[in-house]
Amino acid sequence: MKMTTEQYAEIIAGKVAHTARNIAKNGGRQEEADSDVAAAMIITFAQEMMQIMNQVNQMNGEPTILH
Repeated sequence: MKMTTEQYAEIIAGKVAHTARNIAKNGGRQEEADSDVAAAMIITFAQEMMQIMNQVNQMNGEPTILH
C-alpha cells in the first residue's frame, strides 16, 4: 500500500510539532544551552525523517535513501 503525499505530510507535521514543543519546554535555560538543545533536537528530527522516508520508500517499493 503506497502512502499518499497527504499522509506523509501529516507524519512530518506531527514530528515538527513535537520538536517545537520540546524546544519550547527548554526555554528557561540560558541561551547557549538553548541553542545546543535545539540543535540536538533538530538532528534527532532529521534522523527520524530519514527513517520515515526510508520506511515510506520501502512500503512504496522504491529504493531507500542512503544515510
